[in-house]
Amino acid sequence: DLLTPDAGRRLAAVLLRVLGCGEVVPDDPEGFWLTHRQLAEMSNLSRHHVGRKLALFEANGWIACGYNRIRLLDAEGLAAFAYGDDDR
Repeated sequence: DLLTPDAGRRLAAVLLRVLGCGEVVPDDPEGFWLTHRQLAEMSNLSRHHVGRKLALFEANGWIACGYNRIRLLDAEGLAAFAYGDDDR
């Protein structure tokens, strides 16, 4: 994931890996406990950049964000973006 030069695609790939590509169901229906700081460290980005990209992902309907939580809504759409099939 860290070899991906585009920050948005790198973050998307990290999210897919961490959230189990949609195959893992979170214990909580509100999503997985995951902070911007944790995502920033995993994707080698700033927290600010992570926040901006998550807002974009949420606007595209790929994820839903809550306080320290992320729910994967469209794994296929996020994967298409992460691996280059979608240029949003």
